[in-house]
Amino acid sequence: MRIAILIILLLLPVGGWAAEPVCAGVADGYPEALCFYHQDRLNEAEAAFRGLVESDEPRPETLKAHYFLVRTLMKQRRWPEASTELIKIYSTSPSFYREWGGDFLLGEIRRAQGLG
Repeated sequence: MRIAILIILLLLPVGGWAAEPVCAGVADGYPEALCFYHQDRLNEAEAAFRGLVESDEPRPETLKAHYFLVRTLMKQRRWPEASTELIKIYSTSPSFYREWGGDFLLGEIRRAQGLG
Protein backbone atom coordinates (compact mmCIF):
# COMPACT_ATOMS: atom_id res chain seq x y z
CA MET A 1 0.00 0.00 0.00
CA ARG A 2 2.81 2.42 0.87
CA ILE A 3 4.47 1.78 -2.47
CA ALA A 4 1.23 2.55 -4.34
CA ILE A 5 0.84 5.86 -2.47
CA LEU A 6 4.48 6.74 -3.16
CA ILE A 7 4.02 6.01 -6.87
CA ILE A 8 0.91 8.19 -7.00
CA LEU A 9 2.71 11.04 -5.26
CA LEU A 10 5.63 10.79 -7.68
CA LEU A 11 3.29 10.95 -10.65
CA LEU A 12 1.59 14.16 -9.48
CA PRO A 13 2.65 17.30 -11.35
CA VAL A 14 5.11 19.54 -9.55
CA GLY A 15 3.19 22.09 -7.53
CA GLY A 16 0.64 19.60 -6.29
CA TRP A 17 -3.03 20.25 -6.82
CA ALA A 18 -2.80 23.99 -7.52
CA ALA A 19 -4.44 25.03 -10.75
CA GLU A 20 -3.03 27.64 -13.09
CA PRO A 21 -4.32 31.11 -12.14
CA VAL A 22 -7.29 32.31 -14.12
CA CYS A 23 -6.73 35.62 -15.88
CA ALA A 24 -10.18 36.42 -17.21
CA GLY A 25 -12.38 38.52 -15.00
CA VAL A 26 -9.60 40.43 -13.27
CA ALA A 27 -10.97 43.83 -12.22
CA ASP A 28 -8.72 45.93 -14.46
CA GLY A 29 -7.52 45.24 -18.00
CA TYR A 30 -3.83 45.70 -17.23
CA PRO A 31 -3.56 42.95 -14.58
CA GLU A 32 -5.49 40.60 -16.84
CA ALA A 33 -3.18 41.33 -19.79
CA LEU A 34 -0.13 40.88 -17.56
CA CYS A 35 -1.54 37.56 -16.33
CA PHE A 36 -1.89 36.38 -19.94
CA TYR A 37 1.68 37.50 -20.64
CA HIS A 38 3.11 35.60 -17.67
CA GLN A 39 1.22 32.47 -18.72
CA ASP A 40 2.62 32.77 -22.28
CA ARG A 41 -0.89 33.17 -23.63
CA LEU A 42 0.59 35.60 -26.10
CA ASN A 43 -2.35 36.11 -28.46
CA GLU A 44 -4.61 37.02 -25.55
CA ALA A 45 -1.91 39.19 -23.97
CA GLU A 46 -1.33 41.04 -27.23
CA ALA A 47 -5.03 41.74 -27.71
CA ALA A 48 -5.42 42.96 -24.13
CA PHE A 49 -2.31 45.16 -24.20
CA ARG A 50 -3.21 46.56 -27.62
CA GLY A 51 -6.70 47.42 -26.37
CA LEU A 52 -5.22 49.34 -23.46
CA VAL A 53 -2.74 51.16 -25.69
CA GLU A 54 -5.43 52.10 -28.20
CA SER A 55 -7.70 53.39 -25.44
CA ASP A 56 -4.98 56.01 -24.82
CA GLU A 57 -6.16 56.61 -21.26
CA PRO A 58 -3.85 59.04 -19.42
CA ARG A 59 -2.67 56.67 -16.67
CA PRO A 60 0.61 54.89 -15.89
CA GLU A 61 -0.77 51.48 -16.85
CA THR A 62 -1.19 52.64 -20.45
CA LEU A 63 2.56 53.15 -20.91
CA LYS A 64 3.29 49.89 -19.08
CA ALA A 65 0.80 48.11 -21.35
CA HIS A 66 2.63 49.56 -24.35
CA TYR A 67 5.95 48.26 -22.99
CA PHE A 68 4.52 44.77 -22.47
CA LEU A 69 2.96 44.87 -25.93
CA VAL A 70 6.52 45.30 -27.23
CA ARG A 71 7.73 42.41 -25.07
CA THR A 72 4.83 40.24 -26.28
CA LEU A 73 5.69 40.99 -29.91
CA MET A 74 9.32 40.18 -29.17
CA LYS A 75 8.36 36.80 -27.70
CA GLN A 76 6.53 36.12 -30.97
CA ARG A 77 9.62 37.20 -32.93
CA ARG A 78 7.67 39.94 -34.65
CA TRP A 79 10.67 42.24 -34.69
CA PRO A 80 9.54 45.02 -37.08
CA GLU A 81 6.26 45.51 -35.19
CA ALA A 82 8.05 45.48 -31.84
CA SER A 83 10.51 48.09 -33.10
CA THR A 84 7.71 50.33 -34.36
CA GLU A 85 5.87 50.12 -31.03
CA LEU A 86 9.07 50.87 -29.13
CA ILE A 87 9.60 54.01 -31.19
CA LYS A 88 6.01 55.04 -30.39
CA ILE A 89 6.81 54.68 -26.69
CA TYR A 90 9.81 56.96 -27.14
CA SER A 91 7.65 59.51 -28.96
CA THR A 92 5.07 59.41 -26.18
CA SER A 93 7.41 59.46 -23.17
CA PRO A 94 11.20 59.57 -23.62
CA SER A 95 11.70 59.35 -19.86
CA PHE A 96 9.62 56.14 -19.61
CA TYR A 97 11.49 54.74 -22.61
CA ARG A 98 14.84 55.35 -20.87
CA GLU A 99 13.71 54.16 -17.41
CA TRP A 100 12.28 50.90 -18.78
CA GLY A 101 15.32 50.05 -20.92
CA GLY A 102 14.06 51.03 -24.35
CA ASP A 103 17.56 51.27 -25.83
CA PHE A 104 18.36 47.79 -24.55
CA LEU A 105 15.19 46.35 -26.10
CA LEU A 106 15.83 48.12 -29.38
CA GLY A 107 19.34 46.65 -29.38
CA GLU A 108 17.90 43.17 -28.77
CA ILE A 109 15.49 43.63 -31.66
CA ARG A 110 18.25 44.81 -33.97
CA ARG A 111 20.48 41.84 -32.99
CA ALA A 112 17.61 39.41 -33.59
CA GLN A 113 17.20 40.89 -37.07
CA GLY A 114 20.95 40.61 -37.74
CA LEU A 115 21.35 44.39 -37.77
CA GLY A 116 23.44 44.86 -34.63
